[in-house]
Amino acid sequence: MRKIVFLLMLIVSVCGSASAQNKNIDKANETLSKAMSTEDAAKRQELLNKAIELYREGGMTREMYPIIGDAFLEKGDLTNASSYYNRSDKEGKKAGLRKVADAYVNEAFSGDEKNRPKLLAKAASFYGKSDASREGAIIIGDKFYELGEKYYNDALGYYMQVQAYQKAELIAKEFLSKDNSSKVKAAEIYRQLNTPEGFKTAGEIYYGMKEYAKAFDAWTSGEYAEGIKQYGEQMFASKKFDYADIAYNKAADIYLKAKDVNSIEKLADDMRKKGLFTSAEKLYMKSGNTPFAMKCKAFDKILAFQYDSARIFLDQANEPLIAKALKDNTKNIKGMEDIAMNLESISGGQPYVNYLTDSTTGKTYLNSVDEKVLNEYYGMVKDQIVDNIMRLSSLMKLVTNADLREILKAKFQKYAAVGKILDPATYAPKIQKAQVTVKDVYLQ
Repeated sequence: MRKIVFLLMLIVSVCGSASAQNKNIDKANETLSKAMSTEDAAKRQELLNKAIELYREGGMTREMYPIIGDAFLEKGDLTNASSYYNRSDKEGKKAGLRKVADAYVNEAFSGDEKNRPKLLAKAASFYGKSDASREGAIIIGDKFYELGEKYYNDALGYYMQVQAYQKAELIAKEFLSKDNSSKVKAAEIYRQLNTPEGFKTAGEIYYGMKEYAKAFDAWTSGEYAEGIKQYGEQMFASKKFDYADIAYNKAADIYLKAKDVNSIEKLADDMRKKGLFTSAEKLYMKSGNTPFAMKCKAFDKILAFQYDSARIFLDQANEPLIAKALKDNTKNIKGMEDIAMNLESISGGQPYVNYLTDSTTGKTYLNSVDEKVLNEYYGMVKDQIVDNIMRLSSLMKLVTNADLREILKAKFQKYAAVGKILDPATYAPKIQKAQVTVKDVYLQ
């Protein structure tokens, strides 16, 4: 019976104590509210000290600091708010400082723009202290994004800082729907993503705008072989064979890195068919196809009119028919050698002119002064060029071996005039001498 009485007295005592603590906490909250509402600094501090004392009497230690911090935060006093949050336990401190950071962001975008950099610097600092740097950067970026296109670069700066690529891509997609200058901005954003997909997309944008060099650069950075090949095709079509060679070999290196030998071989086949035998030889060697490499080396020697060396490599490549055709057509090929030397001499004497590129179509053109200079030069050598090309047509007819014909045609594909005067497939004249204009005999 005594034990029961003792337990009842203990319960009453505890309940009484808890009730007293709750009353102290209620008084503390009331006193804190009064402290925040007074404008008298001394009076506020007096009330604040009283509230702290009551909180302690109510059994609170560090638990009171987030409450006081919230009170100052609501009042807009971020300095005191952060001071009290800093006295909290670890989790209370992080949560409180995150609130301060958000408050600085809101202040930065609701007040004078001149103060924004300073306020955002404070916000970033508090996001860091609350372990929310990445989230904070995205929040600030979103605020700039909401202000419109004028502030997109600011938004991007924050997004890129924390690799928030999906956010950055939203801006890039907006730019894509606008004019060319905006599309360039989109491409730059995709490049900054520094991802294979980003480089691929950037290259596609540049390529669509005829910015071929920039497309190649982006695709190379992203190791996008298919895009690099596309650039090579464009360079080949523009008769910029050196650039095509660089591109095809760059693509081959990417395939080689991926151990994709089949793609290298297919690329080499394509180069061989285009008459780019030096490039094809390199690629066949990279794929391990030595016989085909020797074949292309032989073809390259034929183009250089090095007949003895060509026959040696044709033997190594087991191409007796082409070797025989080479021997049977020695006289005809020597005639072509003379033609090649003549055309090369004329091409080498061409005055320097500066070709301009239309940013919309990608086509090159000359200003009126340079065009006049070029017309005067080719006007003087027009008949000489036409006679050489017509003779080339006659000699090519005499070469009956189809493989040898294709090899020899590759020698003259770099001269623009050949393609304009002769049919590319048959090398028969497309136009007669009397119909040829000065522009038709441009060699470059």
